[in-house]
Amino acid sequence: MSANDFQFLGAMRRKGIPEFPHYFVGNGNLAQLATRDDRVCVLNILGNESRTVTPISHTYSGGNVVCGVQPGRSGSVLKTELNDIPVYNTVSEALEAGHRFNVAVVYVPPAVRYLTGLAAAQGGHPSADAMLAAICFHVAWRPLLHKRISVTTLVNLPWHLRVAATIVGASVNPSRQGADRFGGVPVQSLIDDWSFTETAYLALLGCRPDADGRFAFSVLLGLTASNGPGTISA
Repeated sequence: MSANDFQFLGAMRRKGIPEFPHYFVGNGNLAQLATRDDRVCVLNILGNESRTVTPISHTYSGGNVVCGVQPGRSGSVLKTELNDIPVYNTVSEALEAGHRFNVAVVYVPPAVRYLTGLAAAQGGHPSADAMLAAICFHVAWRPLLHKRISVTTLVNLPWHLRVAATIVGASVNPSRQGADRFGGVPVQSLIDDWSFTETAYLALLGCRPDADGRFAFSVLLGLTASNGPGTISA
């Protein structure tokens, strides 16, 4: 991937409304999106941005976040100064538990926000390459800022992710593959409820890991990715 693939990042500095001169912003006031009278469900509530921003907005609004959704984390809570916000696997599960809300919020990285906004304005979807570039930039930005990785690493990261995904996909027996199934599991279920680590575990071992298996497999993947098979054999 060349440097041209990251040109969209420069476009993030387009001028939007005058109150926000440094980045493109389409709304001048959060009241245009939600008010203290609205009841809110936060999607991906335990993500890096959500778990930081949600407690602040919840306290500021007087407690208008009624619940959150995080696949695989049902029963968890997000602690705030006012109260603990319950977390469910899906929106349907939250509704079945009796929660009612009229606004759904999801916090995403600035690069992804720009891409999805641009795609919506153009009446389509961002390309797979553009989304992968945005995800890689978001994941690598902080290490790059603190000089723990180089620009070359960032530029090559999409290639490495594609290789890893290809290896996982090729590890599944063809008899367990299908147009709408991977390893015998519906693709939509994988998208909604499974992490990449769990999907890789499924590809290699044929089942979904429990908590201990997931931790051990994550360590194994980390060692292999960072140091190679020699570390494992040693």
